[in-house]
Amino acid sequence: MIIDEQIKIREITPQDKTQLANLIHFGTYVHRHLDWRPPLDWIGHPPFTGIESRGKLLAALSCAPDPAEIAWIRLFVISSQFGQTNAWRKLWDTTKQQLIAEKVSILAAIPLQKWFRTLLEDHNFQNLNNVISMALDNPDMSLLAKPKPTNIRPMQSNDLEEVAIVDKSAFEPLWSNSRILLELAFEQAIYATVAYDDAGITAYQITTPTQYGSHLGRLAVHPRVQEKGIGYALLYNLQDHFKNEYDFRLSVNTQDDNHRSIGLYTKAGFTQTTEFFPVYQYIF
Repeated sequence: MIIDEQIKIREITPQDKTQLANLIHFGTYVHRHLDWRPPLDWIGHPPFTGIESRGKLLAALSCAPDPAEIAWIRLFVISSQFGQTNAWRKLWDTTKQQLIAEKVSILAAIPLQKWFRTLLEDHNFQNLNNVISMALDNPDMSLLAKPKPTNIRPMQSNDLEEVAIVDKSAFEPLWSNSRILLELAFEQAIYATVAYDDAGITAYQITTPTQYGSHLGRLAVHPRVQEKGIGYALLYNLQDHFKNEYDFRLSVNTQDDNHRSIGLYTKAGFTQTTEFFPVYQYIF
């Protein structure tokens, strides 16, 4: 869609990959969503809209739904040649209509920078809650209570279908992960396990490496077996696995209003850090 003689709004295509990578690297303002999928991998998953002038990419906005009814702002990046508010308005007008057509109910974002938080607030996004960070350094198994006997084994790739069912059952749609995202997490994992009973997989955890140690990226327990100590058993097993690691650090994120989750991690020895990330949402 032509805006004037020099500027047009259009969908990002695979041919834009190099330009987009440079824009992300050198852009004045860059928001990247915190997940297992890098921004360039969302090309081909609309809406992924860009601003172009004379063949040069100046800004881009990715809000691909996943799962179907929920979308996150995966990427918002702007060149120094374009104002942030102007770029957002042009891209948001187009993206919003696409999301409405796709029957998306919520668009969410975790803005790490003040400029992006201000921009979202100015366009009717509401602060839902905050993601907090908890951490555990050098686990001491002697300080933990023994968990109830639980069947736990390493996760296999053919478990992912059941794992996705557990995930969808355990989380509200905003925080649910699709099978594809869980597969990406599993591929990056340094330790992933499932708990199971005679009916199948009841819970799982996926832990991935970071530059500072390890991060418990996902832990979910099916509602039919919650409050039975299975989540704690997975955390105990996780710590036992890494107990001989030198200078070991394990982090995890949860919402500041998820008191059940905070209580579980506290029981397992985690303590809250000062780090937090605000969560914003736009309801259609």
